[in-house]
Amino acid sequence: MIKYILDNKEWIFSGIGVLFFSGIFILIRYLILRNRKVIPPTIEGISEDLKVEATQNSDISQFDVPKIMKSLDDIPPLQLEENLKKFTGLNINWTATYSSAYKKEDDSARIRLDLDVKSFRPITLWCEVKLSDYKKLKILKKNTKIRIIGEITKFENYHIKLSNVKLIFLDQVII
Repeated sequence: MIKYILDNKEWIFSGIGVLFFSGIFILIRYLILRNRKVIPPTIEGISEDLKVEATQNSDISQFDVPKIMKSLDDIPPLQLEENLKKFTGLNINWTATYSSAYKKEDDSARIRLDLDVKSFRPITLWCEVKLSDYKKLKILKKNTKIRIIGEITKFENYHIKLSNVKLIFLDQVII
């Protein structure tokens, strides 16, 4: 290998060689990174710390609700509604407490979950799921911990509506 480099040093270190090796490097990098899809949400008017976390976690939001609420407290009241809309479309993955469910006429139920945050008001998550997909809901006791994965469709005051929801009952998880 060293002999090859010494014999071809003019070609390797000339513009053509640098271009060739740069092309190979870019191709390898493209092949490695092509499956990563990062679409950062636009969250203008939110504190810088929260914007950074939301951008880093655009696929599944790991940043916590107290930070969201603290950030929203800093926004003038007449700008609050517009800023809440900017959370729409953000995917979440949070642990919440099962509070109640309301059976609908079709095979679905409207679920209420409360987030465990130290706030003067509870933060409530609302979603709809098919009962046939989550039969355990029929016997689930209040205050059971559930991991909820979904997409924010509406964020209004202290209520967050979610769609495309997946529920994971934490009492079934074996560690």
